[in-house]
Formats: sequence, structure tokens, C-alpha cells
Amino acid sequence: MNLLEDLISTLDSDTVVRDIRQGVFHTAVLSRHCGLSATLPMDAMRQDAALVREPGFLLSKSPWELAGLAHSKSILEAAIGMATINSLLTIDEGSVIELNAADLILEKGEGRTVAIVGHFPFVPKVREKAKALWVIEKNPKEGDLPESEGDQRIRQADGTMWKSD
Repeated sequence: MNLLEDLISTLDSDTVVRDIRQGVFHTAVLSRHCGLSATLPMDAMRQDAALVREPGFLLSKSPWELAGLAHSKSILEAAIGMATINSLLTIDEGSVIELNAADLILEKGEGRTVAIVGHFPFVPKVREKAKALWVIEKNPKEGDLPESEGDQRIRQADGTMWKSD
């Protein structure tokens, strides 16, 4: 199984999708929670295939079918799939706090092997503090790894839920 399949297998999809919104930069799916994903407009515009199949019928699909779109070759469908997955994640709302992701990664990643999906502006700061940093990027910059290495590297990072002992 790959990382995405491992994640999908943990989801409780016993709910309905109430709304889907796709904008220039973000996609939102409202089911149990509101899930977000990046739309990646530059990549979507380079596609030859249909951007989203059956756009008027997405709300009639099950959460499981929509989550499966994360595997689509269509960037916009994959964004819907990822936002659906994010909307279905189990969240302990009693332990939720407002925190900047960069601050959390810097704190938890100090002296550890860290994998980040996406080249964020805070990457240089993490690189200074982490023992090793792998940035998995669809459009790699210098020092980044291509997305094809993501599954393997994420599993090798310290403290991942997918790491087998």
C-alpha cells in the first residue's frame, strides 16, 4: 500500500458531503469538517484532460468516491480528493489549539529528520534546526526532492504515523 492508500483506509466516511468549493488557489470540501487543499492553478492549466469530470454531480458522490479522486491525474480532481480526505480526518477537538505550522515544525523538528510536503517560506529556518530535512515538491527547487520520492521519505522521517517499527 502507498501512503495515500494508508491514509484513506483510516477514514470514517459515514457522513455526507454537503458542499464543495474550488477557487483559484484553494479547494474546500465540507463533510464532517471543512477540509482544504491547494488547487495549484499553474499545474491545472497545463493539463490536457478534462479539469473536473461530472462537475454538476459531485455532491451526489459518496465521501469515499470523492476521496478516491486524490489519485486522479487531473490536478483539480486530485485537489477535491485531498480536501475530502482532510474533511474526514478524525479530530480530537478538545486538543485543538491555534498555532502557526512553521513554529510547530521548528519546535518538533529540532535535531530530527523532517519531511515537508511543499516548499514553504519557512523551509530555510527548518533546515538550520533539523538534523535532516527533505522537502518533497511537485515543482522542485534546488535542494528539494521530486514528489516521486515522497512516499519513501515521509516513512523515513522521525515521528510519522506511517513509520513501521
